[in-house]
Amino acid sequence: MEGPWYTVPTVLGISPGLHLTPAQALAREARGYPHALRVLAAGREANARSSLELMGLRARYGDELAVQVDMNRPGYEEAARAYARSLEDREGRLASRVVDIRLRLAVVGLGDDASRGLLRPLRDHPFVEIVGVASRSPRAAAALAAAGVPEGRYLAIGDGDVPDSFYRQAHVVYVGSPPWLHPEHTLGAIRNGAIAMTDKPLAPYPEDFALLRKQAKGRDGLVFPFDHYLYKPAAQFARDQPDFLQGQQITGLHGVLCEERGKDRLPGGERASWRLTPQAGGGVLMDLGSHLTNLATALFGVEFLGCEDLHRFDLYGGRFPEESGAVAAYRARTKEGREIPVTLRVAKGAAATEKVLRVEGEDGALELDFARPEIRVTPLRSGEVRYRQDVSRYPDLTHLAFLDDVLEGPPLLDLEKAGKALSPIWMAYARGQDGPRGSRQDFDGGKRAA
Repeated sequence: MEGPWYTVPTVLGISPGLHLTPAQALAREARGYPHALRVLAAGREANARSSLELMGLRARYGDELAVQVDMNRPGYEEAARAYARSLEDREGRLASRVVDIRLRLAVVGLGDDASRGLLRPLRDHPFVEIVGVASRSPRAAAALAAAGVPEGRYLAIGDGDVPDSFYRQAHVVYVGSPPWLHPEHTLGAIRNGAIAMTDKPLAPYPEDFALLRKQAKGRDGLVFPFDHYLYKPAAQFARDQPDFLQGQQITGLHGVLCEERGKDRLPGGERASWRLTPQAGGGVLMDLGSHLTNLATALFGVEFLGCEDLHRFDLYGGRFPEESGAVAAYRARTKEGREIPVTLRVAKGAAATEKVLRVEGEDGALELDFARPEIRVTPLRSGEVRYRQDVSRYPDLTHLAFLDDVLEGPPLLDLEKAGKALSPIWMAYARGQDGPRGSRQDFDGGKRAA
C-alpha cells in the first residue's frame, strides 16, 4: 500500500552506526535535513515504536524531519509531538506541506515484547493508526481488549494463515510471529505492497532468506528495528548481497548504540549492553531466553518449529513452567528438512535462581543449567561442559547473559560442523561478525566516552 508520503527508498532500517562511531552516526543522519530531532527512547518496544514514529512523521511532514533515537531515557513520544507542533508554528511553508494521512499499521503475532508493546502506546497516536492485529494465541483477544484495540480489528489465524486483504490495508506490517512463521508473514506483507518491520530472526533457513531477498529486490520493503543493529547478522548478510542492495538506499532509522535494559540494577552502575569482549570474539549479544537456547540446540543440528504447549513453554521468549519435571513436546526440523520430535524438560524449578532445562532429541540430550553462580551448557552424552559463564556478579539480573567474564573449554558451536544447521544469519551471529568494536567505554549513550 503506497502513500504520498513515501519519498525516500528505505530497504533496511539499519542503524547509521553500523560502520561509524556514535558521534559520526548522529552527525551523518542529521546531515542534509533542515530540521533534525534527537528523540529519546528506552526499551525494545520503544524502538519499534520509534521506527513507526519516524515513518509517521515523514508521512506527515516529508523528509524535512529526521528522527534520532537514543537509548538513554524515555520521553520520545512527547518530544516528537512537541517538536512537530513547533515546526507547524514556526515554518509556515512546512505546515502547508503537511499531508493529512496517518501511518496505517498492522501487527501479525503477539509473541514478542515489541509487538505487544506497540498496541497500547500507539492506540491514540497522532501519526500512527492500528488497522489490524492477527494472532493465533488464545489469549490475544483479551490482550487486545486490555490495550484498547477495537474488537473488529482482531483476526484469529492459524499457522501462517493470513489473508492478503489483511496486509493490503496497511502501510507497515509489524511481524511479531514465531520464527518459523516469519518468512511467510514477511513475504505476505511485501507481496501486498506493505513495508515489513520484523524482529529476530528474519528467516530461520538460507532458502527462506533467499526467497525473501528475491521478493524484496527493487522494492522499498524491509525495516529492521534496533535488535538487528545489535545482533548484526541480518544487516551483515544483507549487506553482503550486492544484487539485493544494488541501486537502493540503506536509510538509518535509528541512532541506537546499545541497549541498557536493567542497567540501574547492576552493581556499581555498570552498563547492561549485550556484548562480548574482544578476547571472546567481540560484538555478539546474547539473550538468555532465546539465543543461547537456540544456538545450544543447534548442536543437534535442528531448528525448532513449534510446541504443542506454547502458552506455557516459550523457548524463544524464555518462559517455562515453575514445576520440576514439566515436559513440552516440540517439533524440530533438521538441516536435511526432516521433522523430528524434541522434548524440553524442566529438570529443576524454573525460578530465576535455579533454571535448568533439558533438551532431549533423537541424537541425545542437552542440559542448559541457568542456576547461579554460573551458566552451563552440557551435552549429556559426553558429560563435558561445553560452555560456562560466571554470573555471580549480577545477582539481580535474571534475563540477560553477560559473556564478558568466563569462556572456558571448547566454543559453544563448532561452526564448520554443527553450525551448518544454522542459516547464514545465525552463522554471522555466532561468529560475532560486524559487532560494535571495542569495549563498553567506546559506546556511552550516543556520545563518545571520555
